[in-house]
Parts: sequence; structure tokens; C-alpha cells
Amino acid sequence: MPVLSPAPSASIAAWRLPNHRPTTFRTEPNIDIKSLKNTVRAHREANREPVVRKIYKKGQSVRIEDHDGGLPALKVKVPQKKSGLFKRIDLASVTALRGTSRDLDALWRIKDTEKNPPLHYRLPWLRHLDSPDSLPPLSAIERLTAEICAFEKYSSPSEEEQAAANDALNDIIECVKGTDAGLIVDVIGSRATNLADSLSDLDINVSSPDQCVILDEPAMEAPFKVLDKLYKTLRKPSKTTNQSVSHRIETHYYLKTARIPILLCRHKPTGLPIQIQSTPRTFDSREYVKASLREYPTLRSLFKVLKQLLQMRGLTVGSHGGITSYPLLQMIVATLKFSEARFHPADVGNQFLFFLDFYSDIDFSTHGISIEPLELFSKSVGRASDRGEEPDNGRDGPESPNKAHESQYDVTFKGRTRRRSLKSMDYLMTLQDPANPINDLGKSCFQIKDVQETFIAIRATLKRAMAQWDVPSRASARSGGQSVVRSLLESCVGGDYRIYEHERDDLCRLGRRSLHKLEEAAASEA
Repeated sequence: MPVLSPAPSASIAAWRLPNHRPTTFRTEPNIDIKSLKNTVRAHREANREPVVRKIYKKGQSVRIEDHDGGLPALKVKVPQKKSGLFKRIDLASVTALRGTSRDLDALWRIKDTEKNPPLHYRLPWLRHLDSPDSLPPLSAIERLTAEICAFEKYSSPSEEEQAAANDALNDIIECVKGTDAGLIVDVIGSRATNLADSLSDLDINVSSPDQCVILDEPAMEAPFKVLDKLYKTLRKPSKTTNQSVSHRIETHYYLKTARIPILLCRHKPTGLPIQIQSTPRTFDSREYVKASLREYPTLRSLFKVLKQLLQMRGLTVGSHGGITSYPLLQMIVATLKFSEARFHPADVGNQFLFFLDFYSDIDFSTHGISIEPLELFSKSVGRASDRGEEPDNGRDGPESPNKAHESQYDVTFKGRTRRRSLKSMDYLMTLQDPANPINDLGKSCFQIKDVQETFIAIRATLKRAMAQWDVPSRASARSGGQSVVRSLLESCVGGDYRIYEHERDDLCRLGRRSLHKLEEAAASEA
């Protein structure tokens, strides 16, 4: 028998009125004040399944009737459960489904009812191409290479935009130092590795000198103490802090429950997003990224295009399971290593196509990717180096790399990511972090199936466009005609860039003011 909960306050008030004797509670349809039996009956009806059937051996299904028909039937209302703010997802069912190819987010999508914006707002990187009149007709792969290089030029910050970003970083550092002069501030992320675009986030790591690597209980509390102090200072600046600087930093969210606690802010004058975290200064990936950029001259161009491709489709938000900058960079490095003997180091067009082919065809549920040593390994069997064997790259497709330095990485991934303990997590990408060999960069990329389906769709569209480009290009050399395809990258990063351009214009104006002040200061000193 269900336990009866107290009636609401309105019903309790009705009990206390001496001259008011209601027969039923209007707000409680399952309670009959005159009959306990009717009340129990109503609660049973509310709790039981709507249809109960008995299945015989022959397969015949018969509904079980309630023979207790002597009791009056009450109107039974099953309370509707209110949906919460977050929806719980059963990952076991997700693994059996394919992902969904993502379309452009609303910010970048050109509305059907709206007239197409001008070409320089839809395909703005084309103005960074060399003049087509001075060049012979290009093949599709040559045109793709030229457009990828042009997009890198377009998305890189100008001198004015970089000056505005530097002013914002100086304000953040001054604000942190004003809170506690002993705090150590490091610029991290794309701003520290020269991979940022004009509107990239300003990522900094704040740590205290006593923050150590050993994660005992006091050490685990240290990041929260640092961020709590910063959060309070930014929300309510004290009299000792520089309020002219702290008021330029606007606090949005404090994500305490994240795997790495983050303080999300915004620099008011520039509008640039700020992410402040606090972790021990252990594995520093910045030097590895800089070394990779020196080794692979096309890495920056590939990263810029692929980051924009995913960002325009909402697939780069880490808190939503998207691919953040560092895992994406290592995905690109892996394909550059696998294709090292196939293409010229500057052949960014073929490298881009190889990237799409590689991550469209790989089965993430069965294979993991190791960068040092370079290897595709089976998740069910484990790494060859963990089994005491030599990596067999030829077995999985890509050619074997130089094995001169493999011995020092024998412990990579050992006992951590050779296989996943939960079967429902097998669909996730397994990607070794070469800067921290026991770190799996794919363990939080819950949208990897959507990412893969998006790559598959874009690959098909891009190859169709390249085929159309090559057919007219043969005739154009004879007739002087032009290809009907304006841009090969349009299917990848084409969209509505008007808001993006307006924000860059605002940033440029601030940067020009800053540069003008510096010039005046230099002139006065001279």
C-alpha cells in the first residue's frame, strides 16, 4: 500500500475550517476524504501499468480485467514529471547508432528567406588569393591548396587585432597580480602557440608557487582556492585592487564541477572570451606544439581550416563533448606522420583530403591512434609495444615510420587505454597525447560520431566540387571560359561571415587606438 503524502497547504487549511466539510480534495484527485478504500483504489490505479496482459504459451494475449467493479471510479491523474535542465543520455544506446552530419549553426547559416550576402561576406578568404588573371588555369588540387593557404592568411590576426588582444591579456594579468602578486600566470592555448585567429579565446593558467604535482587532498583543493579568490575579486573588487582594470573583466560562469575547474569571463572593451584555469605546471604541451609547427609547414593552415569547419557546426565546445584545439591538432599531426612519404611537405591540398579520408574511414570502436611511436592499434588486443612486439603499421594501412626512437616510448598508454572497461565507451576516439604519454585525448570527445559523419559528408561534397572544377578547366584552356564552381572550400568553411567581420572591425579600431598611443609615447620619448 502506498504511503499517503500530506495534502497541500490549501487542503490543510480546509481541515481547520469547522463549517467546511468537502467530500473530495479538488487539488488531490486520488483522495476521497469519506473513504479510505476509494483512496487506496485510486492510488493503485495511478501506480499500475495502463494495460496488463497475460501471455499464454500459444502466444495468445489476454487483457487481465479487474473484477472489483463495486468501487466507484475516481478520475485518476498521473502526475507529469517536469523535465530537468539537463537530459540524461544512455551511452549504451548511443554506441549502436550512427552519428549525425552537422549543418552550419544559426550564426553562420545563410537564411533561406534572405538574399545571399555579397561574395566577400560568404567567401571572404578569396580576396587573399593571387589574381587569377596572372596565373595559368589551376587543377582542382592546386586550387584547393591555394584556397587553404588563403584561408590561413584571412583568419590570422592583423597587427591591429593582435595589439587589441595583447591589451586584453595585459589587463587579465594585471588583475590576477592585483589579487595576489605571488600567483604565476601563464598564457596557454592558441594564443601561446601562434595558432589563434582574430577572435580566439584568451586562455590563461593561474597557479600558486606551492601548487605541487602530488595530488593529495590539500593539493586538489589548491586550484579551487585560487579560482575562488579570483572569482570574488572579479565580482566584488576590494579597495586594494585596481578597480579600473578589474571592471574591464566581466565574469560569466564559474564551472566548479568540470574535470578542470574553469572561470569563464569576457574582456569588456574587446569582447574577447577569457578562460582561466588553475592546474599544476606539469606537462607543458606548448613546446611540443611549437616543435610540430616547425616540423610540418602546412600544420597551421590545416588547423585553421579544420578548426573553423568544426566551429561553424558547433563541434568544438569541450563541455558538450566536442573536439577542442589541442586534440584536433594532434589528429592532424597523426595524419601528417602517416602520409609523410606520400605527399610533398607543402602539398596541403592532398594532406587535407588524406585527413578527411583517414577520419572518415577509421573505426574508432576497434582502433586507437598512437603518435609516439606512430601506430594504429587494436583496442581489443592492445598496443604492440605493451605486448613486447614491434608495431606493425603496414598491417593497418599507413606506412611504417622511422623506429629509431620507439624504445623510449614503450610505456606509452600502458595499462590505461589499451582497452576500455566500459563497453558503452568503445565508440570514443582513443588518441595518445605525445606530450603526456598516459593521457588519452579522445576520452571526452563524446561527439566524435557526429564529427566523423560530418567529415564523411564534407568529403563527398568536396570531391564532387573538385570533379566539376577539373572538367571545365580542361575546356577553359581552349575557350577561355571559367569554372562554375567559385570556391572548393565553400562546402567546408563557407557561410555568413557578416557578424564575424563586424566583430573583427571593432577589434581593429581598438587596436589602431592602442598602436597610435604607442607611437605617440615613442615620439615623446625621442
